[in-house]
Amino acid sequence: MMLLLHNAYVTKALYYRPLMWQIARGLLHLRAKGAEQNEQGLRRGIDELMGIWRLCIGGHLTRKSFGHVFSEGKLQAIASVAYATDDWDFLPSATVFSSWQDRGSDTAFENMLYVLLPEARPSWNAAKNHDPSRSDFASAALVTLDLLRGTEHKFTDGTTVALAKRAPYATLAGLLEAMLQMAAPPRVPSLLGRALVSKEDVEISDHIKDMLERVGCSAASLSAALENREARATAVPQEPAHVLDSELSTPASSHDAPAGGAVALDNGHTAVPARSKAEQFAYRQTDRLVRAMQNQNVASIPRIVNEVYRYSEEHKDSEPLPLDLYEHMLLASLSLRDTKTAVEIWHHMLQLGIKPTTKTYTAMMRGAQNARDVQGMEAFFHRMRQAGLQPDEYTWSIRIFALLKLRNVKVGMQALSEMGREWFAAAKAKAASDPVLNKQLAGSRNLLTELLSKFPGPVDGVPRPNLEIMNAAMAALAAVRPEEVPKVFTWGRSFGIEPDLATFNTLISISMQGKRADDALAVLRQMQQRGIQADTTTWTVLLTSLFEEGFLDNLFKDAQQAKIIGFIDALADKDSGLPGINSMGYAMIIDRLLKHYNNDTAAAAVFAHMTSNGHKPTAHIYTILMTYYFARQPQPDFSAIENLWRQVKDQGQGFMANIDVVFFDRMIEGYARNHHLVGISPMEEFMRTCRASGKKPGWKARESVARVYADRQMWSKLRTLVDESRLVMRDQVGRISKTGLTEFWDFIHSTGILQDEGYVDRDDFRKDRPVGSPLLRAEQEYARRRGGVSSS
Repeated sequence: MMLLLHNAYVTKALYYRPLMWQIARGLLHLRAKGAEQNEQGLRRGIDELMGIWRLCIGGHLTRKSFGHVFSEGKLQAIASVAYATDDWDFLPSATVFSSWQDRGSDTAFENMLYVLLPEARPSWNAAKNHDPSRSDFASAALVTLDLLRGTEHKFTDGTTVALAKRAPYATLAGLLEAMLQMAAPPRVPSLLGRALVSKEDVEISDHIKDMLERVGCSAASLSAALENREARATAVPQEPAHVLDSELSTPASSHDAPAGGAVALDNGHTAVPARSKAEQFAYRQTDRLVRAMQNQNVASIPRIVNEVYRYSEEHKDSEPLPLDLYEHMLLASLSLRDTKTAVEIWHHMLQLGIKPTTKTYTAMMRGAQNARDVQGMEAFFHRMRQAGLQPDEYTWSIRIFALLKLRNVKVGMQALSEMGREWFAAAKAKAASDPVLNKQLAGSRNLLTELLSKFPGPVDGVPRPNLEIMNAAMAALAAVRPEEVPKVFTWGRSFGIEPDLATFNTLISISMQGKRADDALAVLRQMQQRGIQADTTTWTVLLTSLFEEGFLDNLFKDAQQAKIIGFIDALADKDSGLPGINSMGYAMIIDRLLKHYNNDTAAAAVFAHMTSNGHKPTAHIYTILMTYYFARQPQPDFSAIENLWRQVKDQGQGFMANIDVVFFDRMIEGYARNHHLVGISPMEEFMRTCRASGKKPGWKARESVARVYADRQMWSKLRTLVDESRLVMRDQVGRISKTGLTEFWDFIHSTGILQDEGYVDRDDFRKDRPVGSPLLRAEQEYARRRGGVSSS
């Protein structure tokens, strides 16, 4: 779920802080039970905690540098934070704190953390804003550091080293260590203070005390906390142990607060009162919506929406549900291509008197973009304009990226120019309204440059072109029209936008795609001159080019293994400041070694190298391995395939949710090709598993199953498959690629199974396939059902 929030560009403290604390608190309990017997669980928990720190800090700093604008095409900046678990280069140097003015205060460490982390969002209830736990990242940070110091990694030769000294843990640990050394001894943070006196945490109270002493907490603060243990115990919030399972995205909910109103504590802090019923309900439903999107479980969306409707009706005279919940409902339903539900939600909001904001329209636009519905996205953009609302940076980013990525290049480039013209016009009008400024700018030969210096940000709500929008447009064009990228770069430079690492990575990628190695090296030299250090994405792009140029050709297999391992190690030279490759890079290497060189020994060595350096196998890597096992001759390695599937399932349900439809499709296709060896049960089982996970098998996988049924003359099963596929095509609900659609229906036509229904010619099969915008069709259908009601 946190990966999805990250990829949705959500970095709010209210999502991360409670989860960090719950994991940290759980690890304290686990360590108290004995590290040896819980060593594996402790290590997994530390890795999970480190992953949340990565998403929170990396996502916040990325968002902060990009001006709160997100683009799903921005893989260079976003995916590297989410998946490159050994790359912590987004962390600032400890020297940024060397001149900290408030270093002598016992809150200096906490204040330093706020440089790295998102601020807590103000609550609707003002009393909650005074509760320090709402922004307490220090408790989790101190626990994390102590765990990294005290947990050891064991090497095969029996030697050990503290995780705090080993990559990828050392970077964060080193920064926290430096911050503590620069700052005065910190006070006992709020959440650790509560746990220290909590009846529920009594079994780890002594462990917390020892930990606070180890990390150097203020003796006076620790002494005061211990002296007041009995007096403060009644004000300690009770936190249910199952919170990670039930309320993952409901931070600061009722388990963070004592029952009945705010309670004053001895140290002057105020305990947070219980959340309102409406707020608790909204957070729970938002959590479920996020999980549904993550799992691509389209069937759960209408159930959640209906529960919201019932709650709204039953509590219509009390506190209304927040608009944010409805926006999540719109985004989730459209992202999973349930346009009918999305339109019903929109009109339900209007009927409740809820007035859509720019953010609401943008949620509709982003959902339409996710569903690849450009026409629907554009319709809601223009409706937003007609409603008198001004698009913000995020709205423009969504629109421009979607238009370019979905090959509406001319309109996308026009939108880019339109955004620039609107800001220029607003800035010019603003300057003209100020007599002094107007006089200064009169006769200026370069008015745009002058205005850029006078107005560094939005002007009267009109957003100024920024780096994220330029990078989003470049990333989108790199995949569909790379020759247009220089125009976007020139556009950005005209607004004084300086390129960053992501910009250069896009330029390198384009150069390597065009086999212009000299251009790529020239870009690298520009990066060096600007002091921009290459990252894991940079190396992955260059490594791809090296494979295409055959740098492992004409080598024996053991030499290939030695060369590629040596190359990976060279790219991870910390002494030279090189960040190494990420999981995507490892996946590409494993894929090339298997497909191009049939070198499974070298691939296994790279896989082992990856896991030993802290990278976990991704769904993509599992798909690569499984595809290779199916391709083995003279017949697939079914034993290896079954072991691989067990390994995937052993990762747990959280990992299973990240297994995409591509993995399931390849499993279905592989077993279908070999049905004469293993029967139809494995093929059908993976069809069921795919559907049960809320995903829809692709058309190529459906065709492979259809061919098996036809080959075995299992016409009843084939007819069931066809009927289900017709519904999928007609409703267009849920994510399913169009790849293989024509071939599937061509094969069904060849069987003659639908001739009795008038499906005789190939064109007959197209009549079930709707055309145009799914979102606008759903609106038209809604209007027909409601007697002509139109959207606004």
